[in-house]
Amino acid sequence: MPTTIRSIVYLTVCALLLPTWAAAQQLTTLETSNYAGLSSVHLNPSSIADSRWGGMVQIGLGSMQFSPNPVGVETLLLRSERLVSGGQSLGVSAQDLRGPGVMMQFRPRHAAAFTTRYRSAVSLTSGGALTDWLGGNPAAFSATNLSFSTNTFTEYGVSYAASVLDIQKHYLKVGGTVKLLRGIQTGYLNVAGTFSAPASGNLAYALTSADYAVSDPAFTEKFSATDWLLGTSPGSGTGFDLGLTYEFRPQHELYRYPLNGRQVPDVAKTKYRLRLGLALIDVGSIRYGAVQTQRAGAKTGTLALRDLGGPTTTTAYLAALRPRLGLTDVPVTVAQTYTLPTTLVVQLDGRLSESWFAGAVLKSNDLATQLSVGPRYESPGADFAVSGHYDSRFSTVTLGTHLRVTIFTIGADNLLGFFSDNKAPVGFLAGMTIPIAPKRAKDRDGDNVSDSKDLCPNVKGLWTFWGCPDADEDGIRDQDDACPNEKGPKETNGCPDADGDGIFDKNDACPNEAGPQKFNGCPDKDGDNVPDKDDECPTAAGLPELGGCPDTDRDGLKDSADKCPSAPGLKELAGCPLRPLTRPDSTYSAQERTWLTQLTTDWLAGFRADSEGYKQAKAWGNLTPNGAVLLEFSGSDQAELLRVAAAFRDGLVAAQGTLSPFKVAVNRRQEPGVGLKITLQR
Repeated sequence: MPTTIRSIVYLTVCALLLPTWAAAQQLTTLETSNYAGLSSVHLNPSSIADSRWGGMVQIGLGSMQFSPNPVGVETLLLRSERLVSGGQSLGVSAQDLRGPGVMMQFRPRHAAAFTTRYRSAVSLTSGGALTDWLGGNPAAFSATNLSFSTNTFTEYGVSYAASVLDIQKHYLKVGGTVKLLRGIQTGYLNVAGTFSAPASGNLAYALTSADYAVSDPAFTEKFSATDWLLGTSPGSGTGFDLGLTYEFRPQHELYRYPLNGRQVPDVAKTKYRLRLGLALIDVGSIRYGAVQTQRAGAKTGTLALRDLGGPTTTTAYLAALRPRLGLTDVPVTVAQTYTLPTTLVVQLDGRLSESWFAGAVLKSNDLATQLSVGPRYESPGADFAVSGHYDSRFSTVTLGTHLRVTIFTIGADNLLGFFSDNKAPVGFLAGMTIPIAPKRAKDRDGDNVSDSKDLCPNVKGLWTFWGCPDADEDGIRDQDDACPNEKGPKETNGCPDADGDGIFDKNDACPNEAGPQKFNGCPDKDGDNVPDKDDECPTAAGLPELGGCPDTDRDGLKDSADKCPSAPGLKELAGCPLRPLTRPDSTYSAQERTWLTQLTTDWLAGFRADSEGYKQAKAWGNLTPNGAVLLEFSGSDQAELLRVAAAFRDGLVAAQGTLSPFKVAVNRRQEPGVGLKITLQR
């Protein structure tokens, strides 16, 4: 079984190599920027909703810490590189490396991301002087006890965030990340005892107890750059982050515009005056199936630096110590669970102007409390921040900065530490991300209806009609409007109908008076089937052939032009009938008297070919070759007599082709009207 000395050397060397991940702050101010995009998901997963980027592709972004330790641990990338700072040669001691990832906004309220990450973590609460001595800096010291834990793991994360409240001044978004964890290394050491050494000499130790555990050393020895994302690992587990962000937006209306029937936020603008974020990150654990553990009792002895033989890895250190110290025992192998350092994150951010902000971030877990405060400038093309950092582990304040220009980011959280030892870790960050600018929904015709929903994408229209126009604003889209430039009701397919008769004004012969379709919209008040506009007598039912005027006596003359409207008459007499003057005497047979009287009566209103008396007269004429039927018109008005005589003459000729056996004569004499007398000439 390994001795306590082996435990001390192995895990103390790890402490030298991984001293500061739990205290690292250099990514914090970068993560608070509204243009952080994918980076912000690690600080608060709700941040990616309503990000200033429509999407982001991360090529790589990471931070490194440096210490004066000359030994590189197998799980650290670039472990052989050195940084000369303040006259010291510093080696890579901790890393937070963020690999390929992608974020995408799903407008207007949702976002998702996929991330990859490599993390080296350690908690060293005492024994700093001891680790310096083992790291090749033999200075006189005296120390008691040593408490240390270390972890290295990778993670794959899937994040989702969405806004859940957007009511005028108040905006709230929530988010979460689910992480698949791959454990690379875990270990801890708790030693009770004393350690002392002169300025140049051997290390003396007097230990009362030691308790340690370390995962598969063979795996870490062969660990390569590709193993941090791919391949098998000693441990596996799951974790998650949860977060919410509240934003106070007193001028919210300035950052909205109409789209698809509602007011939507401008995706390119930062809208809050004050932002408050709360998150619980790194909730979860990693289970290792094979962890070497050992508990040892009291032990005393000495150790010289030359006994280590100049190895460059932790495994080589153990190999050098084993034959010198007689470390031949094999530790017990058991399963063990490492719990992530669950951290509460509180963010407070205020907007000073369009591009200037001031904020503070507090992180707290069982290992440390960290506070970052400072102003920053941000824009789509560049970010710049200066921040002060306080870490309870070091009880010191450091000054840091970061700068992003287009796709490149650099920064450091302890600028003074590069020039002098201020008891805080020295580190820097660098990376490259490719942001995708946010885009408003395409609206080719500028009608506030997105092209994806616009049925008329090349013509300005209304959301009511899915982007199609309604030029006359009558509530009927132009393509369904028979009169697109004139307001009209649906009943007339959008054409105006001023009189409401159901006929478009453009087709309505009387657009201001209601009328039936058969008269093209003109009224017929008297119901005589003659529209008022064509009706000479619009208030009295009449005959179409008389211009809509009545003809009470049915003699073919409208009453207004008929001097005798109640009795059928001749138009030559202005509608008045002839006076019957026929007086057949006894010289006529009874039959002749009958049809002469009938013929006179039938012709008082003018010539009629359908008269039964007319038929009898023609028959009489046929039987009396030399006879004639004499029509004698008498009256005082010569012109009237001639007009009436001509009318009868024309009627007879038209009806029978000849005037015979009729004769027409006029007799002017003083008597009222015009009289008709029919006699027979034998």
